[in-house]
Parts: sequence; C-alpha cells; structure tokens
Amino acid sequence: MNEKEIQLMVYEYELLEKRYEEVKAMRDNLALLLKEYKSLEVTLENINKEKGKEMLLPLGTGVYIKTKIDNVGKLYVNVGANVVVTKSIEETIDKVKGEKKKIKDEIVKLDEERKAIKARLKELATGLGVQ
Repeated sequence: MNEKEIQLMVYEYELLEKRYEEVKAMRDNLALLLKEYKSLEVTLENINKEKGKEMLLPLGTGVYIKTKIDNVGKLYVNVGANVVVTKSIEETIDKVKGEKKKIKDEIVKLDEERKAIKARLKELATGLGVQ
C-alpha cells in the first residue's frame, strides 16, 4: 500500500467517524422525540377515558396540573409550517401513532447506517493495521 492509499484510507476513516457521531446524535434526538410522542399518546388516551374525572395533566418536563376535563371537543394540532388545525381526540391519537411509526422507521434506518459505518470503520482499521 502506497502513501496516497494510506492517506485516502485515513481520510475516509475520519469522515466515517464524523458521520457515525452525526447519525448517533440524530438517533438520540429521535429517541427523545419518540418518548415525547409516547407520553402524549398516553395522556390523550387517559383524557379520552377519564372524562369528568380529576387527573394530573402533564405540561412537560415533570410538571403537571391537576385538572378536570369535562368535554373534549376539538384539539388544536400543529400540522407543520405553523399551520394549526382542529382534530378530534381520536384523530389526534391516530396522528400521534402515525408520527411514532415514522420515527421508529427512521430509527431503524439510522441503526442500519450506524452498523454499516461501524463495519467499514473496522475494515479500514484492519487495513491500516490499527485495532
């Protein structure tokens, strides 16, 4: 292996290391978002089941408000680009489930990419004589 090939391998290794960290950060962010959607889904389902009863309603980051929800007509849902539409609680739960599926699918793709990057990094390390 000549000097130029070694330099190219080192360069590729460095680029892949950087990409691996980017993919890991994206995956971590999606995992947090998925957790938020799961919490939202549970909250919406509880609201739907517990109409007329007192409940603790999460506001976020461990903060709750004790409230009684008598009538849930429509919810105001941001559908992107700062566009808000009204949806029933059932429609909102369906939307949340759809978003959760998209996030899970993206996490799977990112995990596959990380696995491929890791395999290539191992190949390059072996080729460079580094373990």
